Amino acid sequence: MTLRPGITVVIPSIPPRRELLRRAVASVLGQTMPAAALSVVVDSDRAGAAVTRQRALDAVNTRWVAFLDDDDELKPNHLEALFSAAVDHDALYVWSRFQVALPRRGIKPWGEPGFELRDGPEPLGAGTFEQWNDEQPAQTTITTLVSTELARAVGGFAPHNRPLVPCEVGGCDDAPDHVHVGDDGNYEIDGQRAGEDWDFTLRCRAAVPLDAMRHVPEVTWLWHHHSNNTSGLPDRW
Repeated sequence: MTLRPGITVVIPSIPPRRELLRRAVASVLGQTMPAAALSVVVDSDRAGAAVTRQRALDAVNTRWVAFLDDDDELKPNHLEALFSAAVDHDALYVWSRFQVALPRRGIKPWGEPGFELRDGPEPLGAGTFEQWNDEQPAQTTITTLVSTELARAVGGFAPHNRPLVPCEVGGCDDAPDHVHVGDDGNYEIDGQRAGEDWDFTLRCRAAVPLDAMRHVPEVTWLWHHHSNNTSGLPDRW
């Protein structure tokens, strides 16, 4: 497939989040640098966020893809800030800073102004707001800008027979102290479940030079935390 210039924003969604999806889409339409396209796929068969995100990625025909969860929202400068960093630094994987949005009691999580904002990087580790460090690989979240060719070359979000462990990126003998295997057998990083988005990040890092990973030290999106968070798992809704 020949890719055309521009950015496609990919949003996986689930049926109970129609109102949240409207907010996410509105934040994409309000960008200072307009997206070339929007790829939204609704998980109607409980396949999970990874499969649904992959379906949306498969529909992308632009050189860049930006990922967004349906319950989060972009600030107007998000695409412009990340794309500028990609161009200025010849980067292929770019992420920025966020604020955590917590709903005020008694107000729906998508209500305006029904939430209070707290500065990150909590609940993630400090490395999330720093340039990439192979010795301390960080969760960037999935709200990133990535070269479409890179996203597909590393396998996207398709299931992998063997998860990529951080040591294979940094060349260390043992996993970093902030990474361990949880009781359910899944990796945890900084005390948080490391899902398919972290696996995707590690695969991207393994495929490109260090300089191709770029952090933008600017708040460009809101990470909403509420009682309906599902962590992308189909058995939580």
